[in-house]
Amino acid sequence: MATTPPHWDLSNVYSGLDSPELAKDIEWVKAETESLRQVYEEKFSKVTPESPLEAINDAISVMVDQTNDLSEKASTILAYMHSFIATDSYDKKALQRGSQFDMVVVEIQKVSVVLEAWIGKFKEKLPEVLALGNSAGEHAFPLKEIAEQSQYLMSETKDKKATGWVARYENGKWVEDKTKMKK
Repeated sequence: MATTPPHWDLSNVYSGLDSPELAKDIEWVKAETESLRQVYEEKFSKVTPESPLEAINDAISVMVDQTNDLSEKASTILAYMHSFIATDSYDKKALQRGSQFDMVVVEIQKVSVVLEAWIGKFKEKLPEVLALGNSAGEHAFPLKEIAEQSQYLMSETKDKKATGWVARYENGKWVEDKTKMKK
């Protein structure tokens, strides 16, 4: 007796891998990632542990709000794409779209590492900053964890050097690839 396998209806998320809504959301994620990078460079990086507690709280709250919006949209896209790949690993279109979005996720991760290091700079003042409330205060636990874990990140100098290094597996060993990674 042949049975029809179950079919997932994800049309409530996106109408398909080629849907304009999905393309629009992917472009939004790219733009929001770049916006977050620019806000860090232009504003957040100027907020230091010597800044007033209110200024630190405001900057962290803006960062939390932006990263939450970005994470929610990116997670939805990832789950949607994964639903196709997980149910049909031969779906070339899904694999291609998933691979393309993986490159966007790499950019999100790069920005996240910079923001995590920045949060780590406030480790000693964080309890006072979070006590002021706002989005920073509402996210006290993860922010404290990020500050604690940031001590294990590479220094900014080492991280910049590492992002230009690429390795490949060749003849049973890892070798340095002298070509630069594309941004």
